[in-house]
Amino acid sequence: MITISCIATDMNLPDYSEVHEKMVATRYRLQEDETRLAAIAACPKKDTVLELYSGVGGTTRLYKEAFDKIVTNDINPSSIATHKMSALKFIRTLLPIMADKIDLVDFDCYGSPSEEIKAFFEERDSQDVPIVVAFADGLGLWLKRCKKDERTARVRRRYLLPSDFQFDESHPWREHDRIIEEFMKQIAKKYGMKCKKISTIQTPHKNYVIGSYLFT
Repeated sequence: MITISCIATDMNLPDYSEVHEKMVATRYRLQEDETRLAAIAACPKKDTVLELYSGVGGTTRLYKEAFDKIVTNDINPSSIATHKMSALKFIRTLLPIMADKIDLVDFDCYGSPSEEIKAFFEERDSQDVPIVVAFADGLGLWLKRCKKDERTARVRRRYLLPSDFQFDESHPWREHDRIIEEFMKQIAKKYGMKCKKISTIQTPHKNYVIGSYLFT
């Protein structure tokens, strides 16, 4: 029998304050916290949050204060997560059998989680709304692994961009925020939902967009 492990927020988590102070010294930790706090504030219900890339718990501490239950996953065996597998495996195997309605799902992977986001909505009941989707999407870094002549096609395919959506094909990361917004709109359209941007920031070197959207 498979069980989904949750962290009830009245339980004691390890003290990550020292780790957090180290993270504050990095470039974007505080900004990222601000986007997560905005996502939490915009979440209509705060029963269950699914954190698919929980790592050392830097963001978990924010969710611990706001939600009744936290389901955590991370492929890294040294993470604080209660489930240790890839996010895509969790989505394909455990997400469909979760009894709890998810009020917020966090794709903070510092990669490019668009494939996982698409899989999440494929596996989840499309009527299970409202839900907040938080993310960190690294289009700029992902494209460094792509051949230049493949970039446009791969960006369009990965982010579900329609043929009439125009962007700077030579430097797509410069319009990353627009690409993410169109991606979220296409996800919402596919499943008969509406989406609204809560907040987004693009890092100065254009490598990442960090933010959240509300789906209703």
